[in-house]
Amino acid sequence: MKRYGAVYQCGHQRRSVGSYRFQTQVVQSEQIGKVHTVIAQNWENPVLKTDSPAPVPEGVDYDMWLGPTPWHPFVPARFHNWNFFWDTGGGTIIAMGCHYTDIAQWGLDTDDTGPVHYKGTGDFVPGNFADAPKSAEVTCTYADGRKIVLLSRGKFEDRFIRFVGDKGWIQVDDATDAITAEPTGILKQRRTSSRSWAPANWRTHPFWER
Repeated sequence: MKRYGAVYQCGHQRRSVGSYRFQTQVVQSEQIGKVHTVIAQNWENPVLKTDSPAPVPEGVDYDMWLGPTPWHPFVPARFHNWNFFWDTGGGTIIAMGCHYTDIAQWGLDTDDTGPVHYKGTGDFVPGNFADAPKSAEVTCTYADGRKIVLLSRGKFEDRFIRFVGDKGWIQVDDATDAITAEPTGILKQRRTSSRSWAPANWRTHPFWER
């Protein structure tokens, strides 16, 4: 960004989703006590078969697609699975993980700061054409000792984010939007809390007229 004078913008749409807003309200009001850990599970990366260079398909501006990344010949598996090669992506722990770290930052009220120490492990499968490991675990630690544990494992539908405090926990499953918590009594508040974002005149608010 600094080198090319570019501006980077990334949308984190889950801040406008009722389940995540409710989860954050519960966390920030300390209904699960002091949060010490956030666990965010993303699905695992694929293991790709080795592929060979091929002609660039008609209609593809390959130079534009490569952009500032190092040049390499057009390889279909790399082109269609760009997220799993270090030149163009970082796997699901980056692609989906950024949404979860955003929710974690929001819930922990750390938007203006971030972790200071990172420790990670990955399962690199021999013969995998992709760069990204099949599974991974990264622990991100803040200066005050709180942690975010990012996981890349399991199936696509098994993704979730869980805040763990010294008095309980609350989790949102991204695939189903289901909320679970301990103590379970927390869930009784959702009907009133999850819609608190709407303006009093929501039926006539300009937003709904667009």
